[in-house]
Amino acid sequence: MRKKMLSLIVSVSTAMSFVPAFAAHAETGIKIGDYVQMGTYYGQPILWRCVDIDEHGPLMLSDKILCIKSYDASGEVIGPTSNRTSHYRWSWVRKDGGSSYWKDSNMRSWLNSDAEAGKVEWLCGNPPIKGNNAYDQEAGFLTNFKPYEKAVIKEVEQKSILGDADDDLHTMGSELISYETSFSNVANKYDTAYAEMVKDRMFLLDVKQLYAVYEHTDVLGGKYYAAKPTKECVDNNKYTGISDSFKVTNDWYYWLRTPYYQYNNTDMLNNKVRYVSQASGIFANTPSANDTGVRPAFYLAESAEFNEDGTGKVDTPYTIKDVPVPVEPTAVAERVGDDFASETEADYEASVWKLTVTPGEGNSYRSIAARVGTTDGQSKDSKSLQTALTGPGDIVFALVIGRNADDVKSIDAVLDGEKVVNAYNVE
Repeated sequence: MRKKMLSLIVSVSTAMSFVPAFAAHAETGIKIGDYVQMGTYYGQPILWRCVDIDEHGPLMLSDKILCIKSYDASGEVIGPTSNRTSHYRWSWVRKDGGSSYWKDSNMRSWLNSDAEAGKVEWLCGNPPIKGNNAYDQEAGFLTNFKPYEKAVIKEVEQKSILGDADDDLHTMGSELISYETSFSNVANKYDTAYAEMVKDRMFLLDVKQLYAVYEHTDVLGGKYYAAKPTKECVDNNKYTGISDSFKVTNDWYYWLRTPYYQYNNTDMLNNKVRYVSQASGIFANTPSANDTGVRPAFYLAESAEFNEDGTGKVDTPYTIKDVPVPVEPTAVAERVGDDFASETEADYEASVWKLTVTPGEGNSYRSIAARVGTTDGQSKDSKSLQTALTGPGDIVFALVIGRNADDVKSIDAVLDGEKVVNAYNVE
């Protein structure tokens, strides 16, 4: 392991729409209608299809329904932070029916997790332990992808529509979205609807993205907005009350991420989530329902490269090329001492810290600086600590901060003046 030791005194005594679409075709070569095979579920490869290209890039939708799961489980959250979750809002409804709020739903928690079985972080504090298709002990969905496949699942910040139980959280919009059952009108009032921005890698379609699928019927084929379950989806369903028509040969229901709202309806109805009802239209179901399918979606990153043996057709889909995935840099700061006296013997409080930076395999940085923040909101960057910083070995620095350790709120490593890696943080 390569190590170097440097000393530094950091004094912190003074205060310191519309997104243009990129040329997705040019970046990936993929076209609307093309198929990509990546990841597995229930031990079988997942087939994805490009159903649109918008400001985020190629929108990939699973060709079939992969599993049957509740959108969000029923239950209540008790504890000092319970009032921060959707189950606290409209608790009298969500205790029995689950929550229609996408941002902390069980579905979003699972789809965006790469945690091992039993260790997924359930953002609402209420794990999906109830129902015949409980999935609280299942590994996160992202564990089903190889590292180089996971690397081309793009994280995007996109609009998330809010229902009337959560519309006070909106950061945009002026009204509740209307409820439309037809594919041609499903995105009515989308642009003016109450919404917030949410970052996701994997997600469910919203009504606007579903409308895009409907719009591209001429390319995707008739009724591609409908979907059939995989054989493994049918075989692994544990809900015995499901209809006899739940077969691989029949279209089935699948969740959207858009909540339901209809004026002058009951609270329970207004807490529902929309779903595609086979090819007949868009309806709504209680979030805790055990009979509705999951048809995930994601945006393909511009960095995606395909192997040469695929053509993008359903029987010869593209596959992702196995390319080295850069390891993100990490940094850790530990306090190692207090009451440091400077060489000039100035009388002041200070604290001594060890800052360890690991650049990561495949990374190369020209410089590194330390950024220190204090409890009174002041912050300051040090001068460059190191040049020609390359991975993967650790580099260790001694930081002498001109403040008592209790006053230090955060320490970051700043690489090349741009990439900020947190090393220490006090909530």
